Amino acid sequence: MATAMTPKKAWEAMGKIPHLKRVREGDLAPGPWFYAEPDDGSGLWGQWGIKAEPSRRGLTLLDLMRAGDEPPPEHGFATGQVRGAGMDSEMGLTQVQYVANHQYQVWSDNVMALYEESVSRQWSATKDIPWETLTPLPHDMEKALCHICTFLTRVEFGAADRLGVWLPRIGYAYHEVKMFLGTQIMDETRHMDVFRKRALANGGGLGCTFSTATALEATDTPIALDLKAIFSDFNTTSFLIQVVGEGMVLDIFRFSEFLGQTEVDKIIFQRVMQDEARHVSFGTMRLKYFLEHCPDREEEIGKLHNAADALEMNQTVYLLLNPHLLQASAILAGGGVTGMDKGYEAYRQLYVQVREAYLRRCEIAGFPRRDRCVMPPDPPF
Repeated sequence: MATAMTPKKAWEAMGKIPHLKRVREGDLAPGPWFYAEPDDGSGLWGQWGIKAEPSRRGLTLLDLMRAGDEPPPEHGFATGQVRGAGMDSEMGLTQVQYVANHQYQVWSDNVMALYEESVSRQWSATKDIPWETLTPLPHDMEKALCHICTFLTRVEFGAADRLGVWLPRIGYAYHEVKMFLGTQIMDETRHMDVFRKRALANGGGLGCTFSTATALEATDTPIALDLKAIFSDFNTTSFLIQVVGEGMVLDIFRFSEFLGQTEVDKIIFQRVMQDEARHVSFGTMRLKYFLEHCPDREEEIGKLHNAADALEMNQTVYLLLNPHLLQASAILAGGGVTGMDKGYEAYRQLYVQVREAYLRRCEIAGFPRRDRCVMPPDPPF
């Protein structure tokens, strides 16, 4: 059994660290890293002489790359080594078995531009929404919007939960991807924040949470959805969240912005829409890069088709055909509960738009689903 650590023991142990002992003894000279040069064979220094010049937008990741920053390697490192940097072999770095440590698994040619856009467009749900201008809505309209906001509060944070676990699983050679995912998680958190605030800001309140299990069971079609397998692979995780799920949500945001009854509601959906568009753009182009560079494209296409069969069914029922979202949207689109017939007609048009936009994204990525898509071409309601 290990001996318990006490402050005294910790202090004594730290005092034995060689470089700290040297300082106490008056040796203040820097270590070998200071005298090393990039090409001297020591491996202690990666680059020198690079002078990145800021462009019109400021100093971006693309500016660094143009100036000579180390490009992403085809295969990542087995440690937490910083790309382009040297490494102190005496101190070393812990070996890490990253789950996603190849460029084809994580890379997207637009990831650097999307990251820069994300950090430049961060906004606050606290101060950048003109909450003070909210005006009362009819009871049925407020109740419908609050119910949608409750639903979206849950949906948005689910994406953050699923993507967050991938940050330590992606190798440090692909810091741009890790940085972009970090901004997406912040976006999802802010979306949850703004939707919850909207539900509680205009005399309404939070609706109910719910499960889609009953609706899925009513289809009488067993769905072979192995979530453990889906979320153990970054390709299928990204496809589910950033292509299928967020693609549908992006169009739902557009629809909701169109239906917005107040300036606040329109601004909220405009803000979240621009964030969501980045996530979907990354997911689509990452899938394209994956399919163009993976070792066995035909095998991966087959695996992805099998996953898509289940994911399209699941996400269509969970998101687009969810009774809570469907009914609340029909109330808003119809101008109230008495106009739901018109509201359903508007939602039918949304359904067709969502399906077509999803199929176009798949085609852009080189993953044609038009002849195999399980989403009915005509709205099933």
